[in-house]
Amino acid sequence: MAKTYRYNFFVDAYSALVGKIMANSIHARYPNLTRADFDQGSFRRLQKMVLHAYSHVDYYRDVFSGTSIRQGKLESLEQFSEIPVLTRDFVRKNHLHLIDKRRKWFVSRATTSGSSGVATPLVQGWNQIAYDFASIWWSFGFGGYKFRDSMATLRSYVPDHNQPLWSEDLLRGFYFMSAYHLDKSSLEYYVSKLRERKPKFLRGYPHSLSELATFCLFNGINDIRFKNAFTCSENLSDIQRERIEQAFSTKVIDRYGNIEMVAHATQCQLGREYHIDPFY
Repeated sequence: MAKTYRYNFFVDAYSALVGKIMANSIHARYPNLTRADFDQGSFRRLQKMVLHAYSHVDYYRDVFSGTSIRQGKLESLEQFSEIPVLTRDFVRKNHLHLIDKRRKWFVSRATTSGSSGVATPLVQGWNQIAYDFASIWWSFGFGGYKFRDSMATLRSYVPDHNQPLWSEDLLRGFYFMSAYHLDKSSLEYYVSKLRERKPKFLRGYPHSLSELATFCLFNGINDIRFKNAFTCSENLSDIQRERIEQAFSTKVIDRYGNIEMVAHATQCQLGREYHIDPFY
C-alpha cells in the first residue's frame, strides 16, 4: 500500500540520515552473507520483536498467554503460527491496543492508502521510518543512486492550497512534484523545472510518471533524461514502463513496499525479478 502523509522536516531529516547509517551497516554486508546467515539473522529479529510485543503491547501479552510462547520467548519458528492473524478490520477498530504506549514521542501518524479497502490508521516510530529509508537507499543503489544524488519525485507530495506544486528537499537532494496536479499547465511547469534543475533520477507512481512521459512524447519534448527511473506504490504495466523509458531515455526499476512495513523488494538493472530485503 502507498504511503499517504505530509512530509515533516524533522522526521525526514532524522530518518534520512539515520537510515543512511543503517544502510551502510546492514545492507553493505549483504554480499558477504550466506543463506544461513540471513535465516539466523531474520529469526533473531523475529525473537526480539515477539519479546518486545509481549513486554510492551497489551494485546500480545494477552494473546501469548494462550500459546506455547512463554514470557514472550520464541524458541522455534513453528510457534509463530500459534499467533492469530490480524485482519484490517480488527486493526482499524483496535489499533490503539496494538501500540507500545511508552512511545509517546518521536512517532509519526499515517494511514494506508486504502487501495484495497478502507484506509487503516498506523503509528510509526522514527527508527522504523529510518529503517524504511535504509531499505529504500538500498533499492536505489541497484540503479546507481548515491546518497544525496538529485532526484525528481512525482509522488506523495500533497501541497496545501497556498503551496507551490514544486518543492525542494535540499538535505536529500529531492525535488517534489504534486502527483495530484497533472493538467496541461502543471505538466508544462514540471517540464520547465526539470529542465532548470536537471535531476539525475526520477521517482514516482507509475501512472503519474506515465502521464508526464505521455505529455513529453506528445509534445516532442526529448531533452529531459534520467539515469534511471524508480516506480513504486502501484502495479507497473508494460505500457507504462515502455512509455517512461522512451520519453526519458532511461530504464525503469520497480520497487515494492508498504507502509505496514511487512515486505520490501526491488528490481535491478539486469532483469525484472525482484530482490527481497531479507531483514526488512
